[in-house]
Amino acid sequence: MLNGRHDAIFPYETSQLPLYRMLGTPQEQKRHVTFPGGHSAFGWRDDLHREGLDWLDRHFGPPAAAAPAAPLPKGPNP
Repeated sequence: MLNGRHDAIFPYETSQLPLYRMLGTPQEQKRHVTFPGGHSAFGWRDDLHREGLDWLDRHFGPPAAAAPAAPLPKGPNP
């Protein structure tokens, strides 16, 4: 779970922690990461994206290299 520590919409003590505790995922497979700030990711958006991408890489593997693009057809434009 990725949250702002001072989120006024989903407060840490009354919303984030109860939801995290109720998740059915085994404790060793879940993590609650909080960032300084509120509901908006202003100031920590890059860290938020990095955490999300790292999670995807851990669970699904890093993205494969893209295949080379096919050459564009030659000829008149339709």
